[in-house]
Amino acid sequence: MAQVSKYPLNKETQTRLYKLLWQAIVALKEPIETEEFFNDLLTSTEKIMLAKRLAIAVMLIRGYDYESIRAHLRVSPGTINSVSTWLKYSGSGYKATVERLLKKEKVDNVFASIETALKVIKPEKTISRALAKGYPEPKRKEPF
Repeated sequence: MAQVSKYPLNKETQTRLYKLLWQAIVALKEPIETEEFFNDLLTSTEKIMLAKRLAIAVMLIRGYDYESIRAHLRVSPGTINSVSTWLKYSGSGYKATVERLLKKEKVDNVFASIETALKVIKPEKTISRALAKGYPEPKRKEPF
């Protein structure tokens, strides 16, 4: 489990460290670069802790109940409740990020559906079927 030093930082130093962290995260451009950064920065326990919190937020926004979340993610009701409280009262960062992820997922699903449909509908077969049904061939005009 993550531990905080028993020697607290003064407020100004803490603020500057947070600002440095946020700037470092914002500077990441590619997914692989981001993954490498967080793999170097966080322990495996810290990564799974953060990933589970994000997953809890996604599941709560999608309407899952506590028992389903607990069963799928193997987290305590207290953890679910703390994420739920953040979402309800001060989680604008959580909400914005999760909603952006869900919107992207919907867009990705639409594109995946289109790609699947395009694989099923082969253009040459569609044109052949249309011509076989008696649709007239398009009239071609000379450009000049």
